Amino acid sequence: MQLYFGSLVVIITEDLEKLAEKYDLEKEGICESDALYWNDEKNFYCAFRPSEITPGKIAHEAYHVMCRVYKNINAGLSVYETETEAYFLEWIVDRINDVTK
Repeated sequence: MQLYFGSLVVIITEDLEKLAEKYDLEKEGICESDALYWNDEKNFYCAFRPSEITPGKIAHEAYHVMCRVYKNINAGLSVYETETEAYFLEWIVDRINDVTK
C-alpha cells in the first residue's frame, strides 16, 4: 500500500525470529513478541503472528507507523489538534486490518 514516499508492508508469519534475521533486525526480545514494526528508507513494515492478531496490536503497530511518517515529513503530533492524526491512524489501522482478516 502506498504511504507518502514509501509503502506500508504487512507481513503475517509464525516465525518473527526468521523475519528478523532476513531483515537484519535487533533480535533481542523477538521470541516474546507477537508483532513487530520497523522501517527502512522506502517502507514501513508491520509483522504479526497470525494467532496473536488483535485490534489492540494492530493499533499499536499502526501508531508506530504514523509517528514515523510524521517524523519523516517533519510534522509534529499535536495534543490539541488531534483530528488529522486520528483520521490518519484510522486509515493505517484499516489498511493493516484489510490484510490480516
